[in-house]
Amino acid sequence: AAIRAEEGSTLVDCTAYGNSSGSGFFGYAIAAGKGCTLTNCTARENSSTADFGYFIHADAGSTLTNCTSSSNTHTGSLAGYGIRTEAACTLQNCTGSENTSSAMTSAGIRAGFRGVVIACTASNNTNTHLTLDYDNGGGIAAEGESMVKDCTVVWNTGDGIQVSLGAVVIGNTCANNGAVLGDGAGIHCTNGQNRIEDNS
Repeated sequence: AAIRAEEGSTLVDCTAYGNSSGSGFFGYAIAAGKGCTLTNCTARENSSTADFGYFIHADAGSTLTNCTSSSNTHTGSLAGYGIRTEAACTLQNCTGSENTSSAMTSAGIRAGFRGVVIACTASNNTNTHLTLDYDNGGGIAAEGESMVKDCTVVWNTGDGIQVSLGAVVIGNTCANNGAVLGDGAGIHCTNGQNRIEDNS
């Protein structure tokens, strides 16, 4: 990683720009351990050939505010995310835009179990995998029991917002996702017991 912070660290006004992570299992531009706080951090125009490319990654219990991942390129095979957080993280006013991946699954922002995603933007994220479906080039993907609220998700190749089980999705704006060559929905629930309310 260009920037790496250990458990409980605070990162403010950090930028990772134009870095390349070589082949391997994981590749990061900014990597933060458990319980970290990231504010005004940016990953821009980085590249990764790792199987899993996470341009901003935060481990469980972290908080991200006003962080941006944009114009990054992932050419690995398994998963690529502009911002990837693990369980019980909070993202507010964060952006994942214009990120490109060739992996089987990718998105601008992916939140782990019981994640909270508020007032975030995911736009123009794309995927070049040979078989495009709703899981390629998505906007925001959130795992079980997460909340996605007041976000703007537009012009992504795959699903705009994708949630699994027991999620709350409220007050979001989703438009033109799955457009052109993609295959995605504005909001896609892959399992049940979700609350979907007041989205447009």
